[in-house]
Amino acid sequence: MSYASILKITVEAPIHPITSEYIRDTIDRAEKENASLLIIALNTPGGLDTSMREIIERILSSKTPVLVYVSPSGARAASAGFFIGISCDIFVMAPGTNTGAAHPVGVSITGQSMDKTMEEKVTHDAASYIKTLAEKRGRNTKLAEDAVRKSLSYTEKEAFEGKLIDLIAASEREIIEHFDGKRIKRFDGEEYLLDLKGEEIIDIPMSARQKFLITISNPNLAYLLLMLGLLGLYFEFSNPGSILPGVLGGIFLLLAIF
Repeated sequence: MSYASILKITVEAPIHPITSEYIRDTIDRAEKENASLLIIALNTPGGLDTSMREIIERILSSKTPVLVYVSPSGARAASAGFFIGISCDIFVMAPGTNTGAAHPVGVSITGQSMDKTMEEKVTHDAASYIKTLAEKRGRNTKLAEDAVRKSLSYTEKEAFEGKLIDLIAASEREIIEHFDGKRIKRFDGEEYLLDLKGEEIIDIPMSARQKFLITISNPNLAYLLLMLGLLGLYFEFSNPGSILPGVLGGIFLLLAIF
């Protein structure tokens, strides 16, 4: 089997199906290449619950240890990002970062505000989920649950002192030097020896398709495409037979809806 040092990906976007695919695909690659560690450099405001759970399920089943590094300074791992960090084998934050604020957003799948009973159910479910993840990873369950129930957010120092994260590090090399030769407990309870000394960190970029989909998923761009699409259809209906405005309008609308 081939041996590939340390793989690294950078996620600076909301958690949605594209970022989920990117992370899960890279975990697949890390396993195939027998990588000793996968680093996820994370900076996210949060995102979709379904995509978050897909990512976490894949992290928990990964044969390759997964490390979340909230970076660079000024970055955050909020909401869904907090859940992902808690679920990982190793959770690290750069100086000047924050994590938490994981209370579920009170909006239903139809876009309407949830009633109090439904919101309580969703909150209890999320709190139980984060508690389970924190317990299995040996993290502070009280602070983890407070991030969900009370929307608390923690600086890197608060998270480290509260035993939510494993290290505060200014660089990836500092992380490697700290954890090289150390044993970690995986989610299944098995111990794993990290042999990281002298290994190269290999960046794995998004595919061209993923980059394109990430770009058009930007809410501002999606709104612009929607407006252009409606404008194109308006010109087509105002001037039947023009064809081009209608075709372009349809394309813009499809991109906006996607």
